[in-house]
Amino acid sequence: QIDPISMAERFPYYDLDGQLAAQAAEIHAIIVGREEAIARAYWDAFNALPSVERAVEGELLESYIRGSARHTETKYADAAGQEVATIACQNAHMARRVKLPLALVMSCIAESQRLTIEYVVAACIDDAAQLARLVSAVNRLALLEFDIMQRYAEKLDRAVISSERQTLAGDFDRSIASLVQDTDGVREQLAKQAASADQAAKGMIAKTSEV
Repeated sequence: QIDPISMAERFPYYDLDGQLAAQAAEIHAIIVGREEAIARAYWDAFNALPSVERAVEGELLESYIRGSARHTETKYADAAGQEVATIACQNAHMARRVKLPLALVMSCIAESQRLTIEYVVAACIDDAAQLARLVSAVNRLALLEFDIMQRYAEKLDRAVISSERQTLAGDFDRSIASLVQDTDGVREQLAKQAASADQAAKGMIAKTSEV
């Protein structure tokens, strides 16, 4: 079990003015009820990736969209909460399992982010200052998400390397043990052969003495 990245540790790096959570809550108020559309934008982009040989469809797609919609809601409603970081780690784990580069995951997130920004622009069309603040918040939250995913992916990679090293060490130990056993067997065989030769020599000496 590999623990998820701590949101409490990473969030402050993207919240230098202390306003990111509040700005995320403003974004949440704007997109509420539209989370599924934002989630669908992600999965439409995912299915359009050249590297995806089999598109996600049907009920599986709908279940993924519902999950991503939940993630979108939490991402803005509770931006500093651990659940957001844990979901990002789960997504990184899934990407590693299907051998999907995180850069492609982020390209899909960018599509959902584009739609989020469209909603923000429409809501802040008469307030340039608010628009600038909220678009900046959308971007910082995306960077935070990638930061968490990348760090978790590195933890997964280190765990795999450690496991492979343990396996190699185990194989080496078994090989050495086998070699020692083989060497002991050779020594035992040589000892037997030497004893037989010694016995034969003694026999020949005895016969010579009789003559």
